[in-house]
Amino acid sequence: MTEEQINEAWAEFKKPCPFCGSKELTGLLGVPDIEGTPVNVMCIPCGAIGPWVYIPTSQADKYGKGEIPSEAMQCWNKRAYGRPSDDYCW
Repeated sequence: MTEEQINEAWAEFKKPCPFCGSKELTGLLGVPDIEGTPVNVMCIPCGAIGPWVYIPTSQADKYGKGEIPSEAMQCWNKRAYGRPSDDYCW
């Protein structure tokens, strides 16, 4: 895959903000603790924040400012349709 194809696939993978409809999203990295590093997605225009998900701290070190780990994007893309599931998004 070319870099352009990867960027197009990533753009299609990102769901827009459920509140304002924007696709201007950024990744937030929390303070590492014993469970790993918490990460989530934030909508830049309206400030909506998705659920936190932990990733290994060694993995978090490879992300630059504003980059979104795929685990955080998967949680962002989930929409609340009834009861929460028992997966890693909280």
